[in-house]
Amino acid sequence: MNFYEELKSKKSLGILILICVIFLILIIKAYSFLPDSKESSKNVYDSENSQVENVIQDNESNTKDENEVENETIQKEQDEEDIRKEKERQILDEIEKRKMEEIENERLENINTTEAGLKSNETTALEQKDLTIEEQYNEIFSEASKLYKEKQYVRALEEYQKAANMVTDKELQAKCFEQMSVIYATVKKYGTALAFAQKSFNAAPTTAREILLARLYYKTGNIDKATTRVNNVLKRDFSADK
Repeated sequence: MNFYEELKSKKSLGILILICVIFLILIIKAYSFLPDSKESSKNVYDSENSQVENVIQDNESNTKDENEVENETIQKEQDEEDIRKEKERQILDEIEKRKMEEIENERLENINTTEAGLKSNETTALEQKDLTIEEQYNEIFSEASKLYKEKQYVRALEEYQKAANMVTDKELQAKCFEQMSVIYATVKKYGTALAFAQKSFNAAPTTAREILLARLYYKTGNIDKATTRVNNVLKRDFSADK
């Protein structure tokens, strides 16, 4: 190899080295512009987590809203059902009340009809005996008591009502009303029994009749009035009672 060829070879090698150096510099500069891989990965991870959290929060919010709407709907339906049941109960109570009133009115009409049919015959029979009103009352009252003991309650009620109608003495009337109250209580018609007990007490108040009132108030569920009656009895001077 002559000098010229050696020089040419060194020149080529220098050019090659220069090219490599330039390429290396370019690579280093290009690498410096790239984002840090760890930071980039962290940012990507944080972004993904943020998106996931947002989706979860949105889902939870939607679920909560749906649950609230569902609960409100259920509560509204329950309230409507309660109102409907209350109206039905009131209607049934009113129907039962009217039915009891009709039965009572019918019973009273039957009693009045029976009384009207028998009054003339009985009056004639009593007049033939030449009895006083009080003596007639006593006979009818005794007959009613006998019927009550024989559990002929309807006829007993008729006789007691008849006896009460024929006298003006409040005590005699009160005795009849008291016995009628007892009969109704026996057949568990406590409302009607209470009404007759009140009539008896109003006509001629006694301790026994007020105790009867207290018992019937208790039976009909009016505890306050029952307690008041019992307190009245406890406060009363018993010696003043008949």
